Amino acid sequence: MGFSPLRGRNGEENPHLLDYRTLDLQEFAPDAIIINDACDEYNLSFMVEPQFFSKNLKQYTKALLYFPWFITAEMDIEDEEDGKAVTNAENYVVMPALVHADYAILQSEAIGRLYQLLLEKESGSEYASYWKEKLLPYGSSLLDGSPEEEDYGSSALWKKLKRKVF
Repeated sequence: MGFSPLRGRNGEENPHLLDYRTLDLQEFAPDAIIINDACDEYNLSFMVEPQFFSKNLKQYTKALLYFPWFITAEMDIEDEEDGKAVTNAENYVVMPALVHADYAILQSEAIGRLYQLLLEKESGSEYASYWKEKLLPYGSSLLDGSPEEEDYGSSALWKKLKRKVF
């Protein structure tokens, strides 16, 4: 196979860590690829290698999944007090990965509505059903909740995702 495992501190190969420089994604053919940087070449702070931009990864997998790497404060698009936060969201929502990903897994219904509004504003209302299908408010793997909640945590998120994607 066209990849080599990285070596751990003890010098032994670790098959769970792959060296991105030798990874042949076409040969590896993952069922899903998870990305958490929506910006691709538009991130002014840091950038992944161009081969890992969402537009390039899309061709190697059945499911390109975008999970934001952060939690955002819940905001109401109708509330004037949240106006600045909504405007700021345009800087991380209207980005290439949201277009290229098969699904974006979002932390809540409210955040899903925010993404929907901003993406429709950018692309036009004729794409409303496209965004509705793609934006999945399943929760965040960063918010595990508590066992007292009926539908909490990463395992619940993955169960929903498996039903939808796989």
